[in-house]
Amino acid sequence: MTTATQTVNNFIANGTAASPIGLTGGTLTKASGVVDAYEMRITNNTATGGAVFNAYASTKAGTVTGWNFFSVIPSDSLALVALFNSTNGTGWTTKTNWLTTNKPVN
Repeated sequence: MTTATQTVNNFIANGTAASPIGLTGGTLTKASGVVDAYEMRITNNTATGGAVFNAYASTKAGTVTGWNFFSVIPSDSLALVALFNSTNGTGWTTKTNWLTTNKPVN
């Protein structure tokens, strides 16, 4: 996508760590709801409208506005919480930032 505005109703972007989806330039707009994108490389893009635009396990370059970036995919996060809870995580010697939102764990 380059320098155009695209209005979306349904936007599905599910890349992989080995092969992220590239989104370069332009503007995405959606009136309401939530847009979740996974494993993307977003460059010089604007997300606008009333919707919430979330990019999980994705990278950004250049000027990127309107997107929320999260380092962990929600299902991965839930698996890590289950691991912490099932292995007495509160008793671990090093447990910095476990069960803390949007911070790297040790």
